[in-house]
Amino acid sequence: MNDLAANIKKYRKENGFTQEELAEKLGITLGTISKWERSASEPELDYIMEMAEIFHVSVDVLIGFRMKGLSVDGILDNIRTNRNTRHFEEALAAADKAIRRFPNNINVVYESACTYLTYWFDNKENKEVLKKAYDGFRHTLDLFPSDNPEINEINVKRVIADCLTYMGENEKALDMYKESNIGYMNHFSIAYLLLSGFGDVINAEKYNKRVMLAGIENMVNALQLYMNIYYHTNTEMCIRSCDQFMDLVESLRRSEGHVFMDKFIPRAYMYKGISYVKKGDRKEGRKLIAEAVKKAKTYDADPSLTLDNLLFLEDMEGWQTYDLLSASAMDSLNDLIEKELKEEDRTMIRKLYDEVKNDKEYKNKRKKE
Repeated sequence: MNDLAANIKKYRKENGFTQEELAEKLGITLGTISKWERSASEPELDYIMEMAEIFHVSVDVLIGFRMKGLSVDGILDNIRTNRNTRHFEEALAAADKAIRRFPNNINVVYESACTYLTYWFDNKENKEVLKKAYDGFRHTLDLFPSDNPEINEINVKRVIADCLTYMGENEKALDMYKESNIGYMNHFSIAYLLLSGFGDVINAEKYNKRVMLAGIENMVNALQLYMNIYYHTNTEMCIRSCDQFMDLVESLRRSEGHVFMDKFIPRAYMYKGISYVKKGDRKEGRKLIAEAVKKAKTYDADPSLTLDNLLFLEDMEGWQTYDLLSASAMDSLNDLIEKELKEEDRTMIRKLYDEVKNDKEYKNKRKKE
């Protein structure tokens, strides 16, 4: 225990305790603490464990012990492997053992709590293991800050709220969800709990509308990005993502008239047209590019960023959204050509694009069709 004396002094100061304050917490004399820190004597194991709890470190860390063989990382890997392969008995045994050895190691406490909760999902009659999961996540909060980016206070609070819901503590769960509702991340859980736990249909719908709006925005953005990705990697999938986007917009249109996603429709036609050109079907490609221009001009003549005409969002009239595209739909088509296309495609597509924009003969022909 060569490092114990130095660590007692180090962690005492880091936690802002005087020797006298630490002695009071342990129920011993000031002189005893002084002797420990001078290596004049060594504390008994019970005191070492109590100080580790006070300092929020593991016993091994406090005494400066470096394990031979299986490290903490190895123990955590063993817990995760058994949990992920559904060897729950082994995972639970490993978690219990790790908690006993490292009661204040945030990674051990968190992974063990995750293991208890995962086991509970398959054994919901086991209320004891659910309580162990809840206690583990609560203790995790006591051990912050964490140097593990996967363990953050907001997510831990959300899981604690989940545990409270499973335990039937709906009021406490609702408070915890709201407390950690950064960026509306818990809106769905709040909506679900309001409906299932309290029968509050009106407020559940209010929260769920925000969930729906976020889901629509995420899907719109993801499909837009896939059009670009698949343009570079998979022509057939590019066409499919364009069709999927257009189907999505139509499925969410409550009635005739604009929705805010109409600004993106010309881009879908443009990418689909480019894909047909790349496949060797220049005629169909040109036809689709012409449709992109037509729809862009139609949108620009009467633009809208409101949510007024979207299905499921009937009570959000007057709300607006925003996008990262250029100010107009036509400008966004220009940007698509200049900024998103490969160099070898740009000249050819620009030529077709300019033709359908300016060719009156082509426009007249399209009208007859």
